[in-house]
Amino acid sequence: MISLTACGFQLRGFDSDQEKMPVSIIVTGVQTGHPIIQRINSLSYLSGDYSVEKKDEFQLLILNENWEKKVIRVNRMGQAQEYELRYSVLYEIFNAEKKRIKQPAEITIVRSYLNDVNNALAISREEEALKLVMINEFVERFFRLMSVISKNEIKT
Repeated sequence: MISLTACGFQLRGFDSDQEKMPVSIIVTGVQTGHPIIQRINSLSYLSGDYSVEKKDEFQLLILNENWEKKVIRVNRMGQAQEYELRYSVLYEIFNAEKKRIKQPAEITIVRSYLNDVNNALAISREEEALKLVMINEFVERFFRLMSVISKNEIKT
C-alpha cells in the first residue's frame, strides 16, 4: 500500500479518518431518524468536532427518494433467481443564505443479489442490509461532492 500511496494512487470513497469537513449539513425532505440523516450524523461525528460558523452550514434537500426492484433472471420453474435493486435520490443543496448552490441532481445506485426461494427470511434480511449499504454509498458520494463544494463556497 505504501508504494501505491507514494505514486498518488487513492481508493475511491469517503475516508472519514482522513476527510475533515468543517461544515454543518442539515438534511430536510425526509423524516427524522431516516438512515440518510443517521449516516450523515455519524460521519460528521467521526470526521471531527467543529464549531461551525453560519457561513459553513449547508442544507441537503431530498426532493425524491425511490426504490425499484426488478427480476433480472429466473430459474427453470419461472421463479425469480436474481433481482436488481435500484436506489435513486433527487436532491438540491443550499448554503446558509438559502441560495441554491447545486441544481436538482440525482444519484442512482444499482446492485443485484441472488434469490434463494428456499430461504426467504435470509433473502429478506440480505435485501434490507443491501438497502443500508446503498444508502451509505449515497451518503459517501454526497460527502465527496460536499468536500468539493465546501472548499469552493468557504473560499468565497
